[in-house]
Amino acid sequence: MVKRIFRWQGGSAINIVAPACLALLLLWSPARADEPLRVGVVEVPGEYLSIVEGRLEGLLARLYRCVFAQAGVDAEFVPVPLKRGWFHLDRGELDALIPMAQTAQRDEIGDFAGELFNTEYAFITVEDMPPIPNDAPGLRYGLLRGSVGRLLVPESAVMVEEVTSGAQLVPMLKRDRIDVAVMPTVLADVLVSQQDDTEVFVQIAGSLPVSAYLMPELKATGITGRVKQAVGECRL
Repeated sequence: MVKRIFRWQGGSAINIVAPACLALLLLWSPARADEPLRVGVVEVPGEYLSIVEGRLEGLLARLYRCVFAQAGVDAEFVPVPLKRGWFHLDRGELDALIPMAQTAQRDEIGDFAGELFNTEYAFITVEDMPPIPNDAPGLRYGLLRGSVGRLLVPESAVMVEEVTSGAQLVPMLKRDRIDVAVMPTVLADVLVSQQDDTEVFVQIAGSLPVSAYLMPELKATGITGRVKQAVGECRL
C-alpha cells in the first residue's frame, strides 16, 4: 500500500459545462465514416486535458491527438459531465468519450479502445488510516457520479455519496460529511493542492487501463478498428 501526504493550499476551480454545449449534442445524428468524430471530454484537471478553441490541450492531449491522427479521423470535442456523457453515448448522440477507464459495466454500453495509458485511483482522508479495504469498516465514501471509483469502495461502507463535480469532494472531507473521497490520483493531486493548509492522506486504491469508449455502431464504419489500432501505436 503506497501512502502520500498532501497539504491543501488556496481555493479550487473546476470547469462548468455550458448548457448550450450539451444542447448541441441532441442535434447531432450518428457519425458516418467521412464525418468528424463527436468526442465527449469528461472532467479532469485542465493541465491534464481540456478543450481550448476546439483543440485538445494538456499533458494527455498528445496521446489523444496521436490516436485520432493515426486513425485518420477528424474529431470535434465537447465538454460533458461523466454521467451525462454516458447517456449521450448510449443514445448515439456522441461517438466517443475520453478519457475513460475500462470496466465490465462500461463494456456493456460501448467499445473500449484498448489501453492508451494506466491511471491510479486513490482514497483521500483527513486522518491517517490503516489500509482501507481491510482495516477500516463502516466508513462514508464520496466519489464523482458514474465514476469507476465505485468499484474500489469496500462492501463495509455505510454510505456512498455521489457528486456532480470532483471539486465537491475535498470540502466534504473537511466538513466531516464523508470519511473517504475516491478519485484518480491526477485529480487528487490538483484538488488537494488548491485547498487551504490542511493535512490529508492518500492511499493508492488500485489502477485501471484508460483510453476511449466508442459507440458500438461505429464498427460498421471501420472507425472502431482504426482507433483501436491507433491506440496500440500511440500507447505509453
